[in-house]
Amino acid sequence: MKSNPTLYAGILEIIDRNTFKIIENDLKGLLIQDTVSTIYFGIHENEDILKNWIHSHKEIKLLVLYKPLLLKGYTCFLECYPIAYLKKEPFNYKSELNIRIACIKDLSFILNHYTLLEEWEIRKIISMNHLFIGYKDNIPVGFIGLHLEGSMGLLYILKEYRGNGYGIELEMFLVNRLLFENKIPFGQVETTNTISISLQKKLGFTFTDKKQYWYESDL
Repeated sequence: MKSNPTLYAGILEIIDRNTFKIIENDLKGLLIQDTVSTIYFGIHENEDILKNWIHSHKEIKLLVLYKPLLLKGYTCFLECYPIAYLKKEPFNYKSELNIRIACIKDLSFILNHYTLLEEWEIRKIISMNHLFIGYKDNIPVGFIGLHLEGSMGLLYILKEYRGNGYGIELEMFLVNRLLFENKIPFGQVETTNTISISLQKKLGFTFTDKKQYWYESDL
């Protein structure tokens, strides 16, 4: 996996921070769970073995795979490109925003603008100090953060403040913070999101020619 840190960044991150639980493994594959996000990650050279592993653990609700599989009882709801910032040098930029760590008092502001995660997830991210709000003239204009498994995301700029480069600044800020913590900044971009793909390439993120597939249980 270390030979392809972009593709397997999610697995490498939970191993590095020691929040993983090995569910199944052999010499050719692995089924592992992140104990913070409860997401499962599965890889194996033999698709049938990987399917058997997954189907033998009915508790799996959310699963990330690195090749598409037909899984009974699961729906693939997202295809994305894994990305990672593999450069060692931080961004050098002129800051336009005052960026601070979000606190629980900011919960309603976040929930009013970001609907892709459950409230309990946002609460947990805030408790981990992994959510950041950008201010312009003491007015909140947007935010960015880390998902529970460690990937960059939650980027949102209020409509009236878009087009000013604030999203790029928030992303550069978070990349620099992660580099300072000796981490590899990584994330995922939906395969249909051409605007985000262009932005991430402009910022210098590395893409792979392989995709990541997110599955959820139908139960």
